Amino acid sequence: PRDAQSVNLPPSAIISSSELSLLENQPAGTVVTKFSAEDAQGSDTVEFSMLPLYPDWIEPTVWLDANDPETLERASDGSVARWRNRVPGGRDFVQVDTQAQPSIGSAHLNHYPVLEFDGSDYLLSEGDLHLGANFSIFMVAGIRQANESDALLSYNSGCEGPDFHFISNGTNEFYGRFSNDGMGRSRNFFQEPENGPALYELIFDHDSKIMRVLVNGLNAGITDYETPPGEHHILRLFANKPVNGFIGGTLGEVLVYPKALGGNARKNVEAYLGNKWGLEMSEPVPPYGFAMRADGTLITTKSFDYETDQNHTITVRAMDDGNLTLDREFTVYLQNVVEDADGDGTEDPFDDDIDGDG
Repeated sequence: PRDAQSVNLPPSAIISSSELSLLENQPAGTVVTKFSAEDAQGSDTVEFSMLPLYPDWIEPTVWLDANDPETLERASDGSVARWRNRVPGGRDFVQVDTQAQPSIGSAHLNHYPVLEFDGSDYLLSEGDLHLGANFSIFMVAGIRQANESDALLSYNSGCEGPDFHFISNGTNEFYGRFSNDGMGRSRNFFQEPENGPALYELIFDHDSKIMRVLVNGLNAGITDYETPPGEHHILRLFANKPVNGFIGGTLGEVLVYPKALGGNARKNVEAYLGNKWGLEMSEPVPPYGFAMRADGTLITTKSFDYETDQNHTITVRAMDDGNLTLDREFTVYLQNVVEDADGDGTEDPFDDDIDGDG
């Protein structure tokens, strides 16, 4: 008969020790609950984490996530022919040449799967992808091998209009050169090689005539950005403009926005990607109000207000010592505390006369 103990099985259940409810106005660090797991091999070695929540008030035009298996069209050998855009109606990224398809299956970053590019693979938008004048590109990538002209990304086509690529400008060392035709001033952004894994950020702000590059939220510099790129170009990942220089490495997630993200919006995207992929950001912000300790204790990272905050759905991950995981969604319900300073029956947030003096 089959010996169930001969094969490591993933955790089978995640349980909360109490009702997932939280009174408003509690201080940061308040314990919400403690999770436990059922595991065939024993639960003592199970560790807990929380999958980052995307800041859904910031809407991308492209969202590619290697951790979403439903977006990957792949063959039995792991090669990926299509990476579906998570944005409804957005462009997918494809590769019809079987010899140039990246693969997925063996490489991971922070326990999440990443696409592997062998130095001859690349993906491209399925048709032209209009970026506009103001736009931002975020890529979680690791660079293993590169020649000087190999690119992390490129944007061009046979159509008219300025174009660009972000090339290595070094042998197996990525110096991040923004090289363009007709957009502005080309320049190297990194004094020391930045091979990652890292979050690479390219912010194109035509309103301010500036293009900015950041790595893990750290500003690497700016350059002149005078003219927007052409409207009918193709965006390629891990290929240069002539499509003859391909970086070898890994790619976990790509986000493209139709605006030049800055301030709080940019930091929230950095927090989401940094927490998810295990990358330390330069200016970290607490993720989405909650934090998970390895022992399963869920705590708050801010004080919540019932009148302005909402219930939160979180995804809890239990991982055993064999790196097998189970993900489950839970909703944390925020409970109201009656605040009525003048005792007139109208809560303070809705009372035009809080002190009752007329």
